[in-house]
Amino acid sequence: MLDSVTQETLDNEIHRLCDLFSQGSIQETLDQATQLLKRFPEATALYIIAGDANTKLKQFDSAIKNYKKAINLNPDFAVSHFNLGVAFQDKGDFKAALKSYRKAIKIKPEYAAAYLNMGLIFKKLGDLETAIRSFRQAIKFKPDCVESYLNMGDALNKKGDLETAINNYKQVMKLKPENLRAYDGISFSIRYYTRATHKGLIGKIDKIDELIDSEKQKLRILLKKHKVWFIDIPRTSSTVIKVLLGRTFGWPFGQNNFGSNDKYPKITRSLLLPDHTPAFIAKKHIGDNLWDELDTFTIVRNPYRWSSSLWYYTMKHNDLGLRIDTFDQFLGSLEEKLDGEFSNREIHPSSYRQTDYLLSVKGKVLVKNLLQYEKNEKIDKFLTAYGILDYSKSPIYVGTKSSDHNINRCEKKKIDRIFEKDFEILGY
Repeated sequence: MLDSVTQETLDNEIHRLCDLFSQGSIQETLDQATQLLKRFPEATALYIIAGDANTKLKQFDSAIKNYKKAINLNPDFAVSHFNLGVAFQDKGDFKAALKSYRKAIKIKPEYAAAYLNMGLIFKKLGDLETAIRSFRQAIKFKPDCVESYLNMGDALNKKGDLETAINNYKQVMKLKPENLRAYDGISFSIRYYTRATHKGLIGKIDKIDELIDSEKQKLRILLKKHKVWFIDIPRTSSTVIKVLLGRTFGWPFGQNNFGSNDKYPKITRSLLLPDHTPAFIAKKHIGDNLWDELDTFTIVRNPYRWSSSLWYYTMKHNDLGLRIDTFDQFLGSLEEKLDGEFSNREIHPSSYRQTDYLLSVKGKVLVKNLLQYEKNEKIDKFLTAYGILDYSKSPIYVGTKSSDHNINRCEKKKIDRIFEKDFEILGY
């Protein structure tokens, strides 16, 4: 038992370390907490602070040791169990993480963050029903929990419960106006609905049809005014084009979350046409007659560099579900994803060739102007005609170092086979 003066000293040190941690001085926090533990070896809070710093520094084994020491000192402190769960979760030991979260909830039944994290684990494991139940529990105890609504919307989308998913995203937008992830969630719900109803996989849903009709009316008014539409293919500097379009014309031509200094990121993209919407879906929403009136355009890229750029992007973000250890391995993995008719595949950079973004389901090119990425002058000339300036002077927003890779003979042959249609249609 510490005397009152020593306890006050410890409390002051704990508050100081918490401030230091919140300021981002993580290593310094860890160093000082470690030193203080020599003086106060039974201070539960110091072990938790040290564990938090370990977790932030990705030192998960050390974090686990510190949290377990905190639990040994005070087994009934829910935060220690929760933080231990976070360390296990970040390490990838989901079974241990779930066990720790359940202990935290047993001590503190209203622990919303524990339910949220459990939901994230079940969602990652593909157990959508349990994930949704966990997110609902999180919302029950924390009704303004934006992350729970977002992730429940994502899980409901994967289940095909699109109307309920959209309602969750709308709830996020009530809590946090212009939340981009919620906006994108609604967009992808509509995209799935459009494809699924077209193929007869699901029936009509009145609420979604009403939302689509409302968006179509707004969209067509602006398209009739400006008479242009851009089909954005990934890895072709498409973000630059959308930023410039957004600055010039505003909604619905731009790129969300770029070029805004407002309190909230500016929404400059239609709900019907999220990033990388293929031409066959864009045409369906815009309408055949108006589509034919538009000066539709896209930027295309030499398939050798396009595929290597996608590889570099995947290595950086590792979110496309492709093998990435070597370029040859990547190409093989990509080829598997490109199997079958593109209209039956998920609309995703890992399952679409460049031409898949441009063709009708019958194989007709739907886009009038195919501008080659390598010919800046032609792109500048086309854009300038619409008052869209400084393309070649604009920064690259999502660049890669794909030009660093020298494509060998074997890889070249594989690209020639995989992207035969791209070479034929895109003019390379």
